Amino acid sequence: MAKLQTICPGCFRDRGNDGVICSSCGYDESQATSAIALPLKTLLNNNKYISGKLLGKPGGFGITYLGYDINLRMRIAIKEYFPKSMVSRIPNSKEVAAHSLEDEESLQYGIQQFLQEARVLAKFVHQNVVRVKDFFEESNTAYIVMDYYDGISLEEYRIKKGGKLTEQESLDIMMAVLSGLMEVHGKGFLHRDIKPHNIFITTDNRPILLDFGAARQAISEKSRGLTVVLTEGFAPYEQYQSRGNQGPWTDIYAVGATFYYILSGVLPTDAASRKSNVKLVPLRQLVPSISPYLDNIIAKAMAVEPTMRPQTVEDLLKLFETGNRRVTEIHTESRQQQQNRPEPDSRPIPPSNRRDSSPGAESSSKKAVLSFALVMMALILVSIGLYGYKLKDDKKKIKEYLAEGHEKLKDEQYDSAIVYYSNVIEITPGHSDAYNGRGDAYRKKGDYDRAIDDYTKAIEIAPRYADAYSGRGIAYHKKGYYDSAITDYTRAIEIDPRDDVAYSNRGIAYINKGDYNSAIADCTKAIDIDPQYDSAYANRGIAYANKGDYDNAIADYTKALEINPKHTYAYTRLENAYKNKQERFRSKESSVTNTADAYYNSGVSYYNKKQYSIAIIDYTKAIELNPRYIAAYLNRGTTYYKIKDYDHAVADFSKVIEMNSIHVTAYHNRAFAYIKSGNLHNGCLDMKKACDLKSSDSCNTYRELLHSAKCT
Repeated sequence: MAKLQTICPGCFRDRGNDGVICSSCGYDESQATSAIALPLKTLLNNNKYISGKLLGKPGGFGITYLGYDINLRMRIAIKEYFPKSMVSRIPNSKEVAAHSLEDEESLQYGIQQFLQEARVLAKFVHQNVVRVKDFFEESNTAYIVMDYYDGISLEEYRIKKGGKLTEQESLDIMMAVLSGLMEVHGKGFLHRDIKPHNIFITTDNRPILLDFGAARQAISEKSRGLTVVLTEGFAPYEQYQSRGNQGPWTDIYAVGATFYYILSGVLPTDAASRKSNVKLVPLRQLVPSISPYLDNIIAKAMAVEPTMRPQTVEDLLKLFETGNRRVTEIHTESRQQQQNRPEPDSRPIPPSNRRDSSPGAESSSKKAVLSFALVMMALILVSIGLYGYKLKDDKKKIKEYLAEGHEKLKDEQYDSAIVYYSNVIEITPGHSDAYNGRGDAYRKKGDYDRAIDDYTKAIEIAPRYADAYSGRGIAYHKKGYYDSAITDYTRAIEIDPRDDVAYSNRGIAYINKGDYNSAIADCTKAIDIDPQYDSAYANRGIAYANKGDYDNAIADYTKALEINPKHTYAYTRLENAYKNKQERFRSKESSVTNTADAYYNSGVSYYNKKQYSIAIIDYTKAIELNPRYIAAYLNRGTTYYKIKDYDHAVADFSKVIEMNSIHVTAYHNRAFAYIKSGNLHNGCLDMKKACDLKSSDSCNTYRELLHSAKCT
């Protein structure tokens, strides 16, 4: 490392000259800095770390600096505990002094809470939560050392994007935040200051939840604690109260408010004013294009009364699952249940009789030695009548334990599965299937480091174990190590060139890296192998959409939905791709208007092309713009009928009849929908009604039903 005098505190590279302006990053060391901040290039923790420039503005309780780890030779972030209402910095030093004896007592209490938080936060290993590397006391205060990330805050990202984000961008970011928040709540912690300034977007588009300076361990918080941390617009009403009932629902309000803000660009009305009957501007009024389900979820999350909100992150995610978007990042992984952001598919549970299972990977010389030893052992044991019995008994136990492990894994009883696989390993330490199965269980639990260790052991025992490579690839993928994941997926494909899941997963990893052409190639290969692989179509659609090729994206999402109509992740992506295409079209053709008729005509066009999912989206938009648009209801009902969604078809035809009680076509069509859904009685009544309204087609159909004795 260069001499301290020539190190730039803005980037920690050698300035390359004798001046004060860095030739690498342009940082001017002579520029004014905060009077309460550490002097630039202060040595901390026995000369282990160096402090640099400020990262953001000093907050009410802390100051964050760019730092440098001298031993590891890497940049870090250093958070200093600095409650500025009760302490001051001794000029030109790192020493902190309280304003009074009372403040000194509060300061010492706060330091211990700060360090206790650090101890718990250091246990978090989650790709969307900032990682704590070290913490220590010094100079009458305390410090936390964290990973440093290149990127910008969500607030800066919002501004960069023109003041507000699209629905899809917002969902992708906030789902990742919720994943991290679930980890935080699971350890008994609250964040209490979730807002765009405290969410960081890395250069590889990974959201990171930052700044737990407001966090207090929920189970041990003292009522005499420090001044309440509160950000107006994002803080719920209970945070305005000194003894407000706070819990996970407190953070959920802030999540809803953050959603509201990044979607609309408008700061929500503060909760105290809302409590006094000042109304929150409805989000739909600010963002007319928002999906109704998302609008409803955000409204519930931002309920003024805590009991009216989802009480946990899990409760909030269930609302998404029953809405228009399925969240599986934090739950299970399968082709049918994928999150908005593409995730690697899980591998099937491994069979217990694989050819490449242990001990099949041993060298011939080792086998010879082992065989000789076993023969000699057998001769000895047989003489006392034990060998055959023990071998048979162990083999039976291994088979039973392995079968139980697979069954528990399938039933999502991961801890039990781990016990059974461990029993196999205890009997036969070289059993690759047991290591692979235990790796699957650890991975599904979210313990990716242990999963990687077990997959690696399985590969050491059986070097051509394709499932182990794929499993380890998924674990690396989940940790955000995309290059390592790609390497493992590639090895799995080399071993098994027909592994469609490995191709699709590698495609997702390429999407995460921004290499959309490679992603398209891999997903196409997966589809070639299995033309009914719905998620491969959906993932290829994401790659096309990210390239701006919305026509191909729409085609792929539509195909995914044809294969699996319950693929809500593809449906959400389809809706957004279509919206993006429409926005692009409108920007080029100013004559295109946002009228109900325009959407209706577009729906007719897509219906004629048999692109029914898109047609439904257009008819729905037409109905939103004109709630009494009879033709749109009628056509949407007909489209639902086409895709065999008879319940929705009946609902739309009923709406037409509600607005026009003598609409012959609505009665006729509803009759068929009732009949198809098994409601023959109502079907006959509707067909007779259509016949009474002088529809010859309906009369003919009704006579046929009477003749066949289906109607009486």
